[in-house]
Amino acid sequence: MIDTLIQRLTVQTQSFATITHAQDQRPVDDLNSQTPLLGIFPGQDSTESDGTDFLESKMLTIVVLVHMVCLIEELDTLKPELRGAVIGWSPGAQYTDMELVSGELLQLKGGLVWWEEKYSTRRLIREST
Repeated sequence: MIDTLIQRLTVQTQSFATITHAQDQRPVDDLNSQTPLLGIFPGQDSTESDGTDFLESKMLTIVVLVHMVCLIEELDTLKPELRGAVIGWSPGAQYTDMELVSGELLQLKGGLVWWEEKYSTRRLIREST
């Protein structure tokens, strides 16, 4: 699903110099030449049981994390561009539309912001009992 999201962001956004799999979860110092940057990586998966079915059914919630690195003055312009490409989009027929879970500042250093957004989608998984 991460590759599908990277492909979506590459096509739907215009302002990012780099859109890639995140190489590190912590802020990295030397990124000036690659900004504005989006680094995408998987977050937490969690389940909820559905006891109304003869089969063991669970809704799997999948969280994807997007790290945006940009100049502080670019943040208010880039957040809506990112969100417009992700919110309401579905990574596949078996998934619900992506929703924004949260956004938060991770670091501000030398005029560069490390901003993290968490998005989620859900899909039904089943096992015979």
